[in-house]
Amino acid sequence: MIKRDWYNPVDYWRFTPASCLRLFSEVFGRDNVEVRSYGNVLTAIAFLTGMAHEELTRLELQVRDERFPLIVAVRAVKRPSHSRDKVRRHAVAVDDVS
Repeated sequence: MIKRDWYNPVDYWRFTPASCLRLFSEVFGRDNVEVRSYGNVLTAIAFLTGMAHEELTRLELQVRDERFPLIVAVRAVKRPSHSRDKVRRHAVAVDDVS
């Protein structure tokens, strides 16, 4: 019998949208991380069989299916560092005294 509910959105054993979100959020903070996935079953099969992207139509490439993330893109913005700001303020204060 084929198991129909095989998709697990919290798969952390490889780079998935969920694993990348968790991994990057630990460093950059959840509000500073944006994760998007691109791909579908057709593009995954095309990749595995060595097809060129020119062999697929633009519409076939644009379909996004979260169950088949071929590419996982992450945008992470560095959190502001308060300790760096303190060092800068201290450096300015030392320069002003001289």
